[in-house]
Amino acid sequence: MPKTAAVVKQKVRRVMGQLPWLARGLLLAWQASRPWTITWVVLLVFEGVIPVGLVYLAKLLVDALVVAVKSGSTWPQVRSVLIVVVALAGLTLLGEVVRRAIVWIRAVQAELVQDHINDLIHTKSIDADLAFYEFPDYYDHLHRARSEATFRPVALLENVGSLLQNSVTLLAMGALLVLLGPWLAAALFVSVIPALWVVVHFNIVNYQWRQRITEDERRAWYYDSLLTQGQSAAELRLFALGDHFRATYRALRARLRNERAALLRRESIAELGATILAMVITGAALTWIVWRAARGLVTLGELALIYGAFNQGQRLLRSLLESVGQLYSNSLFLGNLFEFLALEPKVVEPAAAQARVVDDLRREISFAAVTFRYPEGERKALDNFDLKIRAGQIPQSSAQTAPARPL
Repeated sequence: MPKTAAVVKQKVRRVMGQLPWLARGLLLAWQASRPWTITWVVLLVFEGVIPVGLVYLAKLLVDALVVAVKSGSTWPQVRSVLIVVVALAGLTLLGEVVRRAIVWIRAVQAELVQDHINDLIHTKSIDADLAFYEFPDYYDHLHRARSEATFRPVALLENVGSLLQNSVTLLAMGALLVLLGPWLAAALFVSVIPALWVVVHFNIVNYQWRQRITEDERRAWYYDSLLTQGQSAAELRLFALGDHFRATYRALRARLRNERAALLRRESIAELGATILAMVITGAALTWIVWRAARGLVTLGELALIYGAFNQGQRLLRSLLESVGQLYSNSLFLGNLFEFLALEPKVVEPAAAQARVVDDLRREISFAAVTFRYPEGERKALDNFDLKIRAGQIPQSSAQTAPARPL
């Protein structure tokens, strides 16, 4: 038991540790598209209220139909039914209009956010020291930032939108259930606790796996580029390296694919167990509702409302958990972007730089047998480097080729 509590505490600490990334990710979206973001939030709240109105109108429709049937379908009762039907149709149409508007706004936001983040990455790449390009760790940071930056912030925005919309709807549905039976709302929330654990646990596991395979992914990209790009086509044929690189690529991809499949299998089994528990709780709640309806303790309209609210509540909670899981996952990967953007160059311009012309430089600049290694680097950037530049001439170099940059 103490071990379980420690594991839960560790997971909670990890979740809380991602909140700064989440806030910074949302700030990026805000900086890139402020007017669109405001409009988007307003429409999301409005869309979140519409399902509650539909469920309540369904109750009114069932009750109106019961009254109309009992009264012999007189015109006043039929008119009441028609009014509710028209209201249902109008609210459904309005919901579709709002949904289409949200999709359009989100597409515009996506373009703006992607361009903004790519600009940040380009700026950081320009400012980075040349030494950064000599170390595998830099390429790991760059690979993770570039591979995630094109879609993670946009996905984060979509997750927040879904979370906001579903939360508004769920709170309203929960209020309806509390009015009809407080424990119904409690049962609704308890039924998704196992699924919540599955979401958090496997998002952490998948993130750790993705971090571990960064170098292998980059190697796979490298082999793929060698096999498909024109710059290496001649050498592949000249030295008969095509089959070798293809076999290496296949072996690497097979290992990554098998590891991913094993993770998905474990996640699917855990999700199935959580779903079975949720079904048991839901079945018990629905059995109680039907029993009360059979005894005449609730009207048919109230029965329809309870069933609709509970059914939609379950769906909303599952969607909410998916949004929370994706939100957490995307915030984890956004950490890669912000870690890259946090890299600081060590070579900076002096605070008060002054230009000074040396007379000798007017005639010639020369290097003889220069060898250079970046701080903390294992490879030589220059090896026995000779260079002579005379005034008004194109440089002539007899430098030894430095080792290839690391993968």
